[in-house]
Amino acid sequence: MEKRRWYKFPVLVLLFIFAGVIFSSYADEHIKGDLIVFGDLNVSGNTTENEIYGGMWYQDHTGVELNFISQYKYYPLFFNTSTNLNGFSFKGGIGESSNLTAQISGVYLVNYMVSGDGQNNHEYYTSVFIEEEPQYNCENKHKMAAGGDIITQTGTCLIRLNEGERVSVRTADFSGTGTGKYYGGNLDLVRVGH
Repeated sequence: MEKRRWYKFPVLVLLFIFAGVIFSSYADEHIKGDLIVFGDLNVSGNTTENEIYGGMWYQDHTGVELNFISQYKYYPLFFNTSTNLNGFSFKGGIGESSNLTAQISGVYLVNYMVSGDGQNNHEYYTSVFIEEEPQYNCENKHKMAAGGDIITQTGTCLIRLNEGERVSVRTADFSGTGTGKYYGGNLDLVRVGH
């Protein structure tokens, strides 16, 4: 009885190895859709990923006038061109409130810049908004040294987006009212986590 069990063990091991080779070969050619891995995924070779990202931008060397009618009010900046949308939709145009709408929830890395001028000694705050909420971790502040100087405000931060949420860039005059010029800007979002 013992001798019969002894020779079955190597046969079972060979069957498991053979099944593993067959599955591995099948997986290389045939896995389509989601692959869910619990724990670490260690890759010894190259990996190709399809990241989620989107951007929008605007550029005008002559500048477009912005009218800051109310102190402390954030006014939406517009972008007329979208770039490399993969997981976002774009709404915008010259003079229109512009945004990127997330199609996939997650944590996103934000990079933005805007260029403009304004009133002498006025403080301008620029920030990323999710829907109607400013993201203070993305905010940039600048006090104009002289009216007419063109300055660039930039920001980098992490935000959490839910599917369907809109991201925009807005600016406010915290010193009073008046006009300024908007010369251009861009907003780029890259998903970095769940």
